[in-house]
Amino acid sequence: VMNLKRYNGEFYIMEYEETEEKNLKLFVDVLNKNYQEIINFFNLKKLEKKIIIKLWNNVNNFRNYNKNKLNFDEQEWIVARTYYNDMEIDILTLEERRKCKGHNNDNIDTLLKCLIHEFVHICHLNYSANTLKWYGETLAVILSKQYNNCELHIDCTLDELLNKNINYINYYTIGKYLFDTYDRKYILELLRDKKLLEEQTPIIYEKAKLYIRNNKLNKQNVMKY
Repeated sequence: VMNLKRYNGEFYIMEYEETEEKNLKLFVDVLNKNYQEIINFFNLKKLEKKIIIKLWNNVNNFRNYNKNKLNFDEQEWIVARTYYNDMEIDILTLEERRKCKGHNNDNIDTLLKCLIHEFVHICHLNYSANTLKWYGETLAVILSKQYNNCELHIDCTLDELLNKNINYINYYTIGKYLFDTYDRKYILELLRDKKLLEEQTPIIYEKAKLYIRNNKLNKQNVMKY
């Protein structure tokens, strides 16, 4: 049985092992710093109940817990999960996270941004519980600033964007296009109106590819002069 400590924040309760006490202040600070901006983005006054954030310091326990909740085996690269109906975020500690596929170079900053990513999921689902997976991931990646300053890149097909697990840099790139091109009102309209989003996704996908090309050209031109 996990010997858990609890930290009672203003809008969340954090459950963690004593070994994680050293990082607690970092978690608390990043949540408090990002909270207002993100709930404002989604026009939420506040969340109707506190979020439970569970910090797992054993990857096998984390996998088993999710398997029981989801009724399927987790992919080995999953390091966090949000259960909106329970207002719950489950996230691995840094040590355990580094044992997962593709995460061996993660650092504390990666972990903190991942926590904000999951918090964005709670907020966009609170705003509108029915959207396309790619759109939820795109909002979470952009608002958590996870891939800021990464090279823009799309290496998935439209079908993969809609139906497959893809590299998150795709979500970031499409999100950069959306947030650079449209205002918050339209971004929220797409979140609210699933039919509109389904119609617009192929167009957004193609325009994001053009956006990368134009971005590269602009950079080259700046370098010439």
